[in-house]
Amino acid sequence: MPGPTAQPRESLKARSTRARPSGPRHKAGVTNRSMAVSDKLPTSAQQIFARQSQCSAINCGMAGRIIVLNGVGSAGKTSAAKAFQKIAADPFLHVSGDVFLDMIPPRLWGDPSGIVFRQFEADGRAAVEIEMGIALDRLMQGMRASVAALARAGNNCIVDDIMLSSSDRQSYVEACRGLSLHFVAVHAPLAILEQRERDRGDRLIGISRWQFARVHKDIDYDFEIDTLTQTPKAVATAIASALDVPLSRG
Repeated sequence: MPGPTAQPRESLKARSTRARPSGPRHKAGVTNRSMAVSDKLPTSAQQIFARQSQCSAINCGMAGRIIVLNGVGSAGKTSAAKAFQKIAADPFLHVSGDVFLDMIPPRLWGDPSGIVFRQFEADGRAAVEIEMGIALDRLMQGMRASVAALARAGNNCIVDDIMLSSSDRQSYVEACRGLSLHFVAVHAPLAILEQRERDRGDRLIGISRWQFARVHKDIDYDFEIDTLTQTPKAVATAIASALDVPLSRG
């Protein structure tokens, strides 16, 4: 499909040299040029234009909320986040840590500067240790800064992440300073996590065992929930209730 027809250069020049009205160039923080553009918009669009011209989203109370779900792989974070999107009255973006991991080039998988998986035995069972290099550290910092940027632009976000230390939580706190930020622990028994890991077929066997003792250590939460006997919708509903998130009437 052809794009819109380009405007002749002469008309643009003529417009730029058109006589400007006398008087002050600024009114209520909006330039004459901004007013000229907004005058051509429908009334509702004019209101939005003026609002955006005069204040930032966060100053106008339009910043979004951030809910971070933290748990071992296969704990049910992704399922809960997707269910949460369906029941919340306001739109929530689902931000997945796995999506960010998929951004790294293949050569960084198995590279010390990227991410390395080391297999070993723990209590007679397979376990996999995860080592993250500087490239992964930068990626995770960028992910958390991206979440903050989305919220500052007015987007609600529900994030599923695997935080391996309290410093990961602190990086969220620093990136999201001034924003509504909540942390939710998503739990499941180790035996269930390992069974889910085997059933999925797309995970290294042993990652859950290694993560289990680390993911929630020294991390403070606003709410904690176990997914053992609850459906994703029930988990999502409990999270919404605990954090005073209005539910959809649909």
